Amino acid sequence: MSALATTPSSAADRRVPLAAALVWLVALAEMAWLLPGGRSDDAEILLHTQAFAWGYRLRNPPLFDWLAWAGMQLTGPTPVLVFALRLGCMALGFWLLWKLARRAGLDALPALASALAPLWVLQFFYYALADLTHTVLSGVFYAATVWAVWRARELPGWRRMAVLGGVVGLGLLTKYLFALFVGAALLACWLVPAYRVLLRPGRLGVALLVALAIALPHLLWVLHQDHATFAEQQRQSLETAGHWSVRNTLAGLGALLGYTLAVTLPWLLVGGLCSLDARRPQPVLAAAAAGGRGEKSQALATLRASDADLRWLAWTLALSVAAIALSIVGFGASRVRPHHLVFLSLAPLAVMLFLARRRAALFARMQPGLRRFTRLTVAWVAVALLAFAVDARRFAQRCELCGPQLDYAQLAQGLRAQGLEGGTLYYASRHRLLNPPMLRQYLDLRVVWLDAPSTESPLPARPQSACAWLWMPGVEDDADATRLAARVPAPLATARHAGSGLQLATRLKTVDRAGQPLMLAVSRSGCAEPAGVR
Repeated sequence: MSALATTPSSAADRRVPLAAALVWLVALAEMAWLLPGGRSDDAEILLHTQAFAWGYRLRNPPLFDWLAWAGMQLTGPTPVLVFALRLGCMALGFWLLWKLARRAGLDALPALASALAPLWVLQFFYYALADLTHTVLSGVFYAATVWAVWRARELPGWRRMAVLGGVVGLGLLTKYLFALFVGAALLACWLVPAYRVLLRPGRLGVALLVALAIALPHLLWVLHQDHATFAEQQRQSLETAGHWSVRNTLAGLGALLGYTLAVTLPWLLVGGLCSLDARRPQPVLAAAAAGGRGEKSQALATLRASDADLRWLAWTLALSVAAIALSIVGFGASRVRPHHLVFLSLAPLAVMLFLARRRAALFARMQPGLRRFTRLTVAWVAVALLAFAVDARRFAQRCELCGPQLDYAQLAQGLRAQGLEGGTLYYASRHRLLNPPMLRQYLDLRVVWLDAPSTESPLPARPQSACAWLWMPGVEDDADATRLAARVPAPLATARHAGSGLQLATRLKTVDRAGQPLMLAVSRSGCAEPAGVR
């Protein structure tokens, strides 16, 4: 029998994906209702999906953007599609963790517990509902990579190695940090003798060629970017001082340690509290032990994952954290974020396999505790979805003009009254305020971000009309408009300097519930005459 033979199907194997799909639908309906304007990540996706490109920002690879672009060819530009993709990635990641645990031979209860455990980490679930895109997609490919490695180790033919290479290639297009995980997995293969079969040149070569073929177009795009600007952006993002600093490095390592604990302790503590009674031997199991069967034989009855599989997974996760630590030391970075550790969503599976194989007696006594843990986690998911709805409504009351709650349909109607039917809309950065790419749902616009770094892919020259507008939410006076207009490329700036064709449109009040000015718009000749120009 193979080391990772699939556990026989059960009713749970049919019910778990159906339950995940139901939660996905509920969360999608909730977000579409509560966040009609989306958030900054959603607006970024709508900005990028105006055109297909081999890359959009050096900050993130483009796979999520490509999926959104492909979907919007059917649905049109809408944040609901971004919501569906994000939540779909979360549901698919949960399902893959479940399938990995079942493939390893865990019974339905411990398998479900290991798949549900990451939901106790706020950054992997609650905050991810509305704020993450590329990260949740990378979570899918972390789990898929483990699946592909286990299958290839089981039967290392060229087909399975090609599948492994395909999964790795796509994973590299989700987050650049994924490369550290791949390197850790390769080193783990060398450290675990049973996995060295995957490192034979012919087999490894097939996987590398497929991965390179998938990632090569984006890699070439990266090589042609402005790396000096990117280095400056990274310096600011990582909060380095422009040179290596002991203080920054220690701060970064401390943050890594703290966040590693933050993404592992919640489910460990909850699971431990639910299984406190596992320390007491149970009479039934004691009698079985006296009869010669023992607790260990019961716990290992269906387990198919070998010690080598457990060691490889544990080494991969530990080395991935170590690789991030070495990166912090190398760059002198003081900043790391919890979602960078999303690969640790595989840690509950490693813990469960460790208990089943190395602490079988304790694992056998933990079954009632695991049942309590799964029920408590399901209750937490329901409470979290309700809390998310309450928090979104409270935020809407505090910030009526913020993008997530803004009625862009009504705003678009007001813009039409000002003469904007289509053309080019220029805007500067305004975090959490009025995401102009969202107007693409209602107006035939080409949206240009003025503050885009040189590492952004320029949009193709596709002017839809001679009309150009400048989006300025929250400006105080006309002088702000004039200063911002100076940054707009010709011919808008030329029209401003020539003094002809440039007009300050009246302040719009169509979506401002407090009756305060919402925005100023600058147009040049070629736009329809705005109503009420002063």
